[in-house]
Amino acid sequence: MPANGQLELLAIDPMKAPYFCDRRELGIINVGAKGMVIVDGTEYSLDFKEALYVGKGAKQIIFKSESKTATAR
Repeated sequence: MPANGQLELLAIDPMKAPYFCDRRELGIINVGAKGMVIVDGTEYSLDFKEALYVGKGAKQIIFKSESKTATAR
């Protein structure tokens, strides 16, 4: 949970890919406080139990909380 700033989803070396969604799709489900997902510069607001699909080829994915005092549910 990125309560204090933002969290970028990065590829790790064993993935052998330049970015996380280079060869994969991603489904995001918000199970906490209201937040934002930024995909290649476009911001998506997600409330509790809302979902977002990120297609293959997205280069930058950033998670950000909308609340400075976010708490996990």
